[in-house]
Amino acid sequence: MKKETPVLLSFYSVLFLAISLLNLSLFNYAYDDAYIHFRIAENFLVHGRPYFNLDERLMATSSPGWTLTLFAIFLMTGVKLKAVSIFNAAATTLAVYIYARVVDKAVADSKISHDVLVALVLLPILAYSSIGLMETSFALLLLGLGVLLYLRKDGLAFLFFGLCVFFRFELVVFLLLFLAFNAYKKAVPVWKTGFFASLGAAPFLAFDYAFFGTSIPHTIRAKSAVFSLNRVDVIDVGVPRFFFEGSMGVMIEFILLVVLLYVALRTALKYRGDFEHGVILLFLAGGASVFLAYFIQKTYIFSWYPPLYYAPVFISALVFAMKKRAPALIIFLLLAFLPFAALFCVTLYASLFDKSAYQYFSHEARVQKYLDVGRRLYERYPDYTLMTSEIGGLGFAFKGKIYDGAGLVSEDVLKYHPMKVPEQRPSGKFGSIPAGYAREIRPDIIVSYDFNMDRLFTPDILDKYVRIEENIYMPEDMAIMRKKSLLPENRLIVLIKKDRFTKGY
Repeated sequence: MKKETPVLLSFYSVLFLAISLLNLSLFNYAYDDAYIHFRIAENFLVHGRPYFNLDERLMATSSPGWTLTLFAIFLMTGVKLKAVSIFNAAATTLAVYIYARVVDKAVADSKISHDVLVALVLLPILAYSSIGLMETSFALLLLGLGVLLYLRKDGLAFLFFGLCVFFRFELVVFLLLFLAFNAYKKAVPVWKTGFFASLGAAPFLAFDYAFFGTSIPHTIRAKSAVFSLNRVDVIDVGVPRFFFEGSMGVMIEFILLVVLLYVALRTALKYRGDFEHGVILLFLAGGASVFLAYFIQKTYIFSWYPPLYYAPVFISALVFAMKKRAPALIIFLLLAFLPFAALFCVTLYASLFDKSAYQYFSHEARVQKYLDVGRRLYERYPDYTLMTSEIGGLGFAFKGKIYDGAGLVSEDVLKYHPMKVPEQRPSGKFGSIPAGYAREIRPDIIVSYDFNMDRLFTPDILDKYVRIEENIYMPEDMAIMRKKSLLPENRLIVLIKKDRFTKGY
């Protein structure tokens, strides 16, 4: 224990309070996809079935560990989403603490300055998944516990390496790397690595097979079928812009990150015989491998994915920069990190003064409208079926049967994907409702935007529905947009079957 423990406790108390306030101030702009997890966890709590649609035994969750975590939170607090916001603040705070201890152990020194530096690095990386009510902070906390325990040559490390895979499947990269590394180094008896990894995985495997008959999330298959990206697109969605609009800013930052990775690897390889350096090098390689896997597979990188590779890369680079005082590494670390720091400063400003300055405001403010429309529809039409292209907020509020045009929770739609560009959708980055699926299912209600509905929707479909148009934002957010002269061009389209329509919606 550090002799500065009271200062350390004060630092982390203030940090937790600050992150909690940040999360709660931007609570209304959480990611739409977070509400998919909430619906599944609520169904598990209320009905004992962890499914998106109660009549479909489909593994719609991409994170069974997060489903069970949300179930535990809801069991204690009721279905209170602000409790998840506070939980994420705690997970982010603990992640800073754990990675600061990783730095202490790796550089063989213990200073409060390490806690401050790690907080400065991690908060701009983890803030958005934490605000967005996603599982990333907690997954990286578990991974960090594994790294810290392995630096201490404790076999329990592999319990956490096994656990974290069921929060973010990509983290299996770290489990495999550390198993292979330990088989060579034998820092921990090999039988212990297998035993503890199995112990960490066993409860989740039992849960997966008991309820779904598989441990492979359906969403993995669905996203690969729906989204059609090239590798330039992967870089565009997975790398922030370096102070320039368009592709130039992305490419500058990408080059800086590649150079940072090269310099860090080159620095690390000079000391690869050292156990601590070997572990941090492995952590760095794991982060790079996650991005490389996305790149090779042409994966759509959603906003809560990047911390899975940025946190390992930046924390590892920080360790090597502190330990070796390498000027080139320090320079490229600072340069590559500048966009993250700048965006985080804007986020702090948004939380205090102007919500519209938040980088996800215009996109995620729509979720409050989804929640509003979903509640109104369910109150009036509780037994109707609903088809949509974005199932998060809408599906959480509308408790009835949902057909997902993008296929995340509807397996039978995948035969219509991938949809053609530009004949059916504007871009391979859009998950839209195929006209053939609407014609096949004939749902009572369809909710979407024009650009998220197949361009081949024809009168034989549309003429059967009453068309209602809504603003895409709630009145308070529309007022902000009007004040900024940023009125949206699109409208939310609600289609209700004419023979089932009730006036007064």
